[in-house]
Amino acid sequence: MTVIPSVFLIESPLQLFNAIEAKNFFKLKKCKLIVVYSQNVYNNLQIDQLLNFYLEWDSVHKITPASRKRFKVLTVKKIINELSLIAKEKFHYVFIGDYRPEFMLHFCNISKYNKLVILDDGTATIDIMKDYLCLKKKNKIKPLLKSILLGFNLKDKKDLFFFSIYKNSLLENQIIKNNYTYFKSVIDGFKFNKNSVIFLGSKIVELNVISQEKYLMYLSNLKNKFGEKKITYIPHRHESDTKLKVINQTLNINIVRSDSIIEFYLVNNKELPYAVTGFFCSALLNLKILFNGKLRITSFYIQNKDFDDQFAKRFEDMYQYYRNNNIEVVEKY
Repeated sequence: MTVIPSVFLIESPLQLFNAIEAKNFFKLKKCKLIVVYSQNVYNNLQIDQLLNFYLEWDSVHKITPASRKRFKVLTVKKIINELSLIAKEKFHYVFIGDYRPEFMLHFCNISKYNKLVILDDGTATIDIMKDYLCLKKKNKIKPLLKSILLGFNLKDKKDLFFFSIYKNSLLENQIIKNNYTYFKSVIDGFKFNKNSVIFLGSKIVELNVISQEKYLMYLSNLKNKFGEKKITYIPHRHESDTKLKVINQTLNINIVRSDSIIEFYLVNNKELPYAVTGFFCSALLNLKILFNGKLRITSFYIQNKDFDDQFAKRFEDMYQYYRNNNIEVVEKY
């Protein structure tokens, strides 16, 4: 009996982490992996780390960007051309890492498959679910122009599923729960270092969600809360080196850029910290599930008044999501 292949299309390390989990959850034997690299060196290093760990793909197709950002149009056309060749094959499952990038939606529209599944890429999944339910207005002009100028097929997909840790009561029949069963099986015993705390950085300064001054103030307060414990700051891959240098010099906090996403780093580590914490980070939820609540996970609250107004509700909703999933939100510090 001929096995119909499945295909995974990803562009970030967490998408790949969840692709590996999905491949094992669905017990898929014949799978292609398509990796679209970015201009961010840390993003690409973390993807490669996972590729070196998990080799169970029938083929890995790597698409690299143009060497300079101003050649973005050439990169887009290269992606379209290469995806068009792959899409000629019939697939059982098509897995994509995100619904919003044009090239991913384009690939879904030009492919033939039995089932389409969206993987998690952090809390962005919550927004994708809302978009899918048409809870937000969409700008139809921009996709139309891209369809005409670049050859994208951007028709919205109606029949899809989510392989996700997140919940949405309106999508219960389309959400396949991700419990990280495969990566839990990789964990092979650990001990705790009671003097160590890992802080997961965020790109909220780079996105102009909060000022750098306020970010440093909250980080300083957090450091004082943990007293003599040693804090290791692990940045998001899109945090700027300039900001990290200020954090190191001003607050004397050790900065460690990892070539692995934190989920993979801790799964493979025999020594776990006393706590993993952050202000706002999807990894907090992932780690809560991966370690079955045995690892102390906390989120430190940033007051609404210190956020740019357009982001305040989103962050408040996320803190409530943490509380609902038994993650301690520390408000007084």
